[in-house]
Amino acid sequence: MPASRPVAVAVGYYRFTDIFFEWHQALPNPQTVGPLKATIAYDALVHPDHPLRKAGVDGIELYIGTFPNGEARLLFSSAQIEYIRYWIHAVGLAEELIPLPGGDWLIQQNDMLSCSPAVYNDPAVLKKAIKVGVNSSRVKCATHLFIPVAQTIDKNNKRLKGSEPLLTSRRLGFERVRAYWAAKAGTWIAIDIEAWDRDHTVLTEFGWSLIRWENGEEVSEAGHLTVEEHRSYYNTFVAHNREHYSFGESEEVDKKTFKKRIRDLIGDNRSKGPLFLIFHDANQDVKYAHLPLPSEY
Repeated sequence: MPASRPVAVAVGYYRFTDIFFEWHQALPNPQTVGPLKATIAYDALVHPDHPLRKAGVDGIELYIGTFPNGEARLLFSSAQIEYIRYWIHAVGLAEELIPLPGGDWLIQQNDMLSCSPAVYNDPAVLKKAIKVGVNSSRVKCATHLFIPVAQTIDKNNKRLKGSEPLLTSRRLGFERVRAYWAAKAGTWIAIDIEAWDRDHTVLTEFGWSLIRWENGEEVSEAGHLTVEEHRSYYNTFVAHNREHYSFGESEEVDKKTFKKRIRDLIGDNRSKGPLFLIFHDANQDVKYAHLPLPSEY
């Protein structure tokens, strides 16, 4: 008996809108339409008991794929679609397996520049995600920075049409960053360096907030340093907030220790793998970090 040939199985992703609005219309058996629509309804998808809910994930994990033209789409994975149809049949909601969407609907990994997971736990937010994306939720860091968690989808896509290459490249850069974050890769440090507003060579404070992962578990750290020798330098033209650190205790150190602590923070974490720096004001903070500081620093 001749050996059977391996069967190639196509894997990839489907657009959320194709699955949500079109798949049920293509089903040959009208009796399977109701169970399918109920299973992929917004309220059902975010429910803790939904069959697609992953252990340890607070919501339904979907995907955002970015295409060569810079546009992004909300996606289901083909594995999720396979599981949905088998689950509906296994629990008795359909007598036969629901047919898969057409092969021309399938998006493969090499069709996209990037693909990263996105978690939704609110049906209203998921519903808006198709047209207006996730609400502008942001993570506040210890240095008063805000890191965008998600951007709008269709709104951003419309902005990209006919836009300059710079905007498209920034969008693609954002999606790459999102993918690294979702993969729990490297160490992420948000930093902010402040100087006296009358003389920017007089550094007064440094704040940071750090996140990394050890064995899949998130590890966070934050701190705030002020310079002992510059304690009496108060700003004239901009707000002075040196004594208003809100995420723990400030630590006053001398100038030499101040410089060493910043170097050690960057160097030690860089040695552990990829290091991602998030700045409050990248241009100014980089200038501060490369200042030709006096020898006593």
